[in-house]
Amino acid sequence: MASLLNTLMVLMNYAGGQQVNGVTYFTPLDQVTAKVELVIPAENLVEEFHVTYDRALNLVKYEYSLDPKVPPFKTAHTFKSICDYNTGLAYHMDQSTGTCVVNAFDGNADNSTTTSTRSLLKMLAPEQLFSVKSMMKFINKDKARGINSDSWSLDVSNFYISGYGAVKTRQTLHTLSLNTTKFYRGTARPAIILQRSIAVLDGRANASTTPVVVLNYFDFFSPATPQIFDFNILSCQPSTSPATSSRGGGQAAEAREEIQLKFSGRLPAAGYSEGEGVEVTTFRRQAWMEFARAAGVSPLRSIGNFWSHDDWNTYFTTVLLPSSPANGSAGTAVQRTADAVEELSEAVEAGGVTVVSGGVTLVAVDLRRNVSLMSSTKGEKAVDVFAVYKAHTTIVGMGVRATVQKLSTKQCTERCHRENSFVCQSAATCGYGDCILSALHGDELLKPSESGASLLANHSHCAVWSRVWTNEYVRVTASVFPEMEPEMTADFAEKEETCAKQCSFPSEEGTDCESFTWCPRASLTPGTKRSPCSLYKHHVFDLSPATAPVDGASTDVLTNSQTLCHYYTRNYLIDFEVLENTALADQQLFETMDVEIRQDFNGGWLCAKACIEKLGDENCHSIEICRDDESYKNRCRISAAFVPLGKRDGAASDRLNLTLPQSDCRVHSRVRYLDGSPVTQRTASNPKVSKVGKRSELSAISVVDGYTGGEMAAMALGMVVIGGVVVALMLIVSKRALPAADVAFARFR
Repeated sequence: MASLLNTLMVLMNYAGGQQVNGVTYFTPLDQVTAKVELVIPAENLVEEFHVTYDRALNLVKYEYSLDPKVPPFKTAHTFKSICDYNTGLAYHMDQSTGTCVVNAFDGNADNSTTTSTRSLLKMLAPEQLFSVKSMMKFINKDKARGINSDSWSLDVSNFYISGYGAVKTRQTLHTLSLNTTKFYRGTARPAIILQRSIAVLDGRANASTTPVVVLNYFDFFSPATPQIFDFNILSCQPSTSPATSSRGGGQAAEAREEIQLKFSGRLPAAGYSEGEGVEVTTFRRQAWMEFARAAGVSPLRSIGNFWSHDDWNTYFTTVLLPSSPANGSAGTAVQRTADAVEELSEAVEAGGVTVVSGGVTLVAVDLRRNVSLMSSTKGEKAVDVFAVYKAHTTIVGMGVRATVQKLSTKQCTERCHRENSFVCQSAATCGYGDCILSALHGDELLKPSESGASLLANHSHCAVWSRVWTNEYVRVTASVFPEMEPEMTADFAEKEETCAKQCSFPSEEGTDCESFTWCPRASLTPGTKRSPCSLYKHHVFDLSPATAPVDGASTDVLTNSQTLCHYYTRNYLIDFEVLENTALADQQLFETMDVEIRQDFNGGWLCAKACIEKLGDENCHSIEICRDDESYKNRCRISAAFVPLGKRDGAASDRLNLTLPQSDCRVHSRVRYLDGSPVTQRTASNPKVSKVGKRSELSAISVVDGYTGGEMAAMALGMVVIGGVVVALMLIVSKRALPAADVAFARFR
């Protein structure tokens, strides 16, 4: 009511020099950003500062560039300074060099020169820039910089001016005219300042009403609802690790702490779509302040401020930065990270950490420290052999095989790809570093567990990735499928990748899958018995019209088509690397045979398949494909000879001895066996040596350097015999160990 009366009296008494109280006439600004032009006429100095102020956080940020007239001379660096009024520390960051200086700011700023950056920033303290706490006398309706304004006169004591110190001043204030702003009856409005002219009235002989400082305000903005401003001081953090650095006084260096608070309950407007609304922003800001309060630290030491939620809880994840080695001048004590975490933990246990947002009160019920925002790079992609299966989802319950913390999306999928203890088919990655591994693939996770519990759950900032297996196959044509009966079907499959996985990892032991058809459910005729995913034991070359019928199948089994259905067959050539314009040397050590290749197929596929089937997985090491211009067919030679491709000593000379230049030929050297283990000189020259590849959990063997899988198995068997117990060891080959861009299929043989 006082603000309303003040306003009405001013509107009715423009010419009467009406006085109002600035505290009640103007509402305090909780948050404000503005570009401020600082003019010191006596120094011919004009500097621009972009100022960001958050009153609740007690933080202010200045962004500016030094003019060549301001030390350091002949520079134009971009600077960012953040003043923390909670601790009395200022962080000055040179954006051009990446350096940072931390010092205390107080009333002892340099008064001897107006060009001191520290002194200029002290003049721009937010309480001086944006607040009006004294009686104001209305002058008239005027214009400032061509904008309609209300002009005021006011005397302000203890106003800091560089070169003068804290002095009594007379100021002329121009605010955006009341007639041009929306006025809410009974509610004070913010002071949208356009200009502030400041004269010194300190009793000096040369005192006058001539302004010694003029402040012009541009792009003045005060948000109606709270926003989260960037007060990041990461560039001021030490680059040395805690293990190798120390602080003053003999104390060990502090490490960053990445912490997650779990609040029971959800925000009413929280959903699982991209972006965040006002409710979420309010929660993040309130949780940020509550975290700092409960930990006894300045909000400046908490960065990231990441929120997430599931169907039951809301999470706030943040990074607590180490305390500054500099001593502040006022406010909250700068305590060490370990003490802050202990204080926060005690507050959570006591139920003393609460956030009110969206009309609900959320209470923190748990604190985690095994999280990471620093390793979870926003927008980072998974390795190439994984694809997003389901966004805003995580793996839960019996679907979880292992959980790892503090991994980024790429690190998590790489961990799944190279997992040794089981065949990892899917991984859930979360924005705060959680990595959840599963032995189930894609649509297999949609099936409930034996107890009926779901294996997937909603989560705003998690995503489920599943292995890509279609790259181990070749799509023969866009719309063909065999007429023969499949070996088995996977009726539950909803996606193509799930079907490919079922072929690479048949669920029925003894089933050999060489090809599959995939038909989206939408393409199937209602009531049809055809499954969306059908698995076959025949390779496309076995079904070729040029071959004899197999198991009674028609010779034109590939000619029938159905819209949207795709037929895939295994690509054996993926385990080979090519040497162009090269042929195998004609020496006795090559046991070769010619395999006639039809011109309308890529000869490499069939040649690789013939090599593995005729020589065996452990003896097939190279193939040669040459054009035969007379017969218009490709000629294939298969060999047990190992052609080294690496740069190790002797590899180049061995390669020269085994191959020769020939423009119409190419040699494919085997680099991986079917179980994913690498082909080496040792394994190629001694086929009886067991290969150590990626295996299923049932067949996993711990391998010590210097021993092969076979040697380890032999030692294990010897110990069993000594103990009088007979055990049959069955090694099931089930997973590949390949680089991200070149993964091959895994099969049971």
